[in-house]
Amino acid sequence: MRTASLLSLALIIACNGPDTDTDTDMVETDTDTDTDSDTDTDTDTDTDALPTVAAASDEGPAGESIDIAVTLTDEDVDTVTLDVSSDDTALFPAGSLVVSGTGADRTIAASPAAGVTGMATLTLTATDAASQTGDTTIELDIYVNRSFTGAVLKDSGFTGDHLHSVDTDAAGNVYTCGYVNLGASGTTHADKTGLDGTVAWTNNETAAIGNIGRRCRVNAAGQLAIASQLKATGGDNSQSLGLYTYQTDGTEYFAPKVFKFGGVDSYGTQAAIADDGSVYVLADTLSGGSVHLVKYASNGNEEWSKTVVTGGTSNRAANFMVASDGSVWVVGFGSGTLTDSDAGTHVTQDVDGYIAVYSSAGALTGFEMISSTGPDYLADIVEGDDGVYICGTTQGTLGAALVSSQDWVVQKRTDISTVAWTTQGGETSGNNACIGIDLGHDGTVYAVGYANYVDGTNAQSHITSLTAAGVVNYSKIGGTPGTFTSAASVSYSGRDLLVAGTTDAEIGGLTPTNGKDGFLIVADPVDGSIR
Repeated sequence: MRTASLLSLALIIACNGPDTDTDTDMVETDTDTDTDSDTDTDTDTDTDALPTVAAASDEGPAGESIDIAVTLTDEDVDTVTLDVSSDDTALFPAGSLVVSGTGADRTIAASPAAGVTGMATLTLTATDAASQTGDTTIELDIYVNRSFTGAVLKDSGFTGDHLHSVDTDAAGNVYTCGYVNLGASGTTHADKTGLDGTVAWTNNETAAIGNIGRRCRVNAAGQLAIASQLKATGGDNSQSLGLYTYQTDGTEYFAPKVFKFGGVDSYGTQAAIADDGSVYVLADTLSGGSVHLVKYASNGNEEWSKTVVTGGTSNRAANFMVASDGSVWVVGFGSGTLTDSDAGTHVTQDVDGYIAVYSSAGALTGFEMISSTGPDYLADIVEGDDGVYICGTTQGTLGAALVSSQDWVVQKRTDISTVAWTTQGGETSGNNACIGIDLGHDGTVYAVGYANYVDGTNAQSHITSLTAAGVVNYSKIGGTPGTFTSAASVSYSGRDLLVAGTTDAEIGGLTPTNGKDGFLIVADPVDGSIR
């Protein structure tokens, strides 16, 4: 448009000659700066949307393939490729993650290595035809694949077999400890059972006139330590602490130790080999006057010994754990004025529970009492991701009003002095106790012990499940009224509850033939029933 106007003006000037007229009306200037729309530049920079990938985290037993459903979205989803990788190549080695399918629906066949457990993070990456990518991550939790189920009786053929502990190593092997043939011929007992139920080894430790095995713990590698109460000589009735340690194949870790504290009759209550190879044993003097904790190096040399509590009366060691930071947490109970290893004093109301914490070097870093208006006894302790969980019994009010004359009690502490919650409960026809405690992979709390206890011939067992907030999910009662069944220990492993104890009644279809037998059951964590 502007070119045509200028050309017309030039022709007029060329025909008429120079215009000397100063009349500005004759001079027109085109100020139109519009550009022709035909020359507009296309500024559309839209590109294809990125592909997206969606899948859910999952879990499964070791050695078994898991099919993971994957959904892709893209403008041309048929051209999208899907790749997957794992951050744990021991759990998912090369070739163990196979993608199949076309279009929007794909499948990943994830085949974990046999016998390997743990948590892996998988990264899923979708790539479209324009090389644009979208990704997401999921977690696969691979747990122990245990094939044996039901119940097992530990029957030596003699009267009076008891199991006090059950524990598992990282591979899921099961270890039980206790004693067989209570009395002068009694022996301390420990054994290891594989994932298929085959007993790998059994060790029975004798003494001149009796050796009563107490509690044991196993480290991740499968090394075990058990404490006992024994009469080392036939010439007197004096009692000593016994400490026995085993490699994962059942051979000796270091030579057994038999001794007394200060020449006073003593007995062991719990022992453990920590993951760093150190060995700890917890013991009482028989008079109830003092509780002791001893640490040994892996070669059997003593590193330190601490008197956890002394003074007062009826002081008892119940249990301990070695925490992930190397600290050692001891639980027990006592009465009167208790003196700790730093000479601090703690006055009880009657019988009260205590927690004492030591560094790996033996320094006392904390001491707390658990007290209600009635007697309180602590029995076990376990570490969680965000605190510790303790259990025992109370004849007072710690979490709620008493259900019976004695309730089981479970308490969570975020540190030694801060109580997050306390729950107590039980059955109404007798006394109740929590003797063992463990945690599930999802934070669920499992407590076991006895319910409706009348005496040593009349009691039932319980498996109680609580949420991570301390709310009871269920309480499964085992055994028959008028007979004796009591659970003593629990270990959560591979989505199974392993529970050990003592019974003279039918359990899991099996019936003891020689009085009381130790039992091991594989229970379902969902409801406590025997698998």
